[in-house]
Amino acid sequence: NKKEQSVYQESLKEYWDLKSAMDTYFKEGKEEGLQEGEQIGEHKKAIKTAEKCLLKGMTVEETAELTELSVKEVQKIATKLGL
Repeated sequence: NKKEQSVYQESLKEYWDLKSAMDTYFKEGKEEGLQEGEQIGEHKKAIKTAEKCLLKGMTVEETAELTELSVKEVQKIATKLGL
């Protein structure tokens, strides 16, 4: 009957609205996770580059400028390397 059809149609609409919202949140979360992963990877690469620079004799300040790490972070890396 018409009432049952109306209830059914409304439940379908609610389902598709909810599914659409969940798909959007999943996509946004995945994109955010990828961006965060890229940032972590770039930071790790900068640390490796800083280690190489310091071991080659560059100053902390030069290394910080080249790698775009903070002077404080480069100083910690130098300390860790025993320099």
